[in-house]
Amino acid sequence: MKIRLLAIVLMAVSVGLGACSKKNKSSEKKILGFEVNGAIYQINESNHTVTYTYPKMGIEQWENMPTGAVSPKITISDKATIDPPASKSQTFVDNTVLYTVTAEDGTIQSYKVQVDKQLE
Repeated sequence: MKIRLLAIVLMAVSVGLGACSKKNKSSEKKILGFEVNGAIYQINESNHTVTYTYPKMGIEQWENMPTGAVSPKITISDKATIDPPASKSQTFVDNTVLYTVTAEDGTIQSYKVQVDKQLE
């Protein structure tokens, strides 16, 4: 009888501790910084976009802009992960790239990353 009672108490304590550890996991899932080749991108938390707007230039200048894949430098919330990883090269010019940030607690937030052109 005492062993059965002890087993029940130990199970209740372990279930309670498990629930506490889930509660204490971070729910932060933000992109805090985004940079490509020294260009700082603007982060808009209200619509979950990350944008770089090139200064106004003529069409000839745009045609000569490099458009290849680059690896961004991304800063995210502590204990969060990002997919695709920053080490994966992406093409941002004329393309929207979707990044998903996953918090420690498993919740997610997606961000659209893009480059805006301003033609004269």
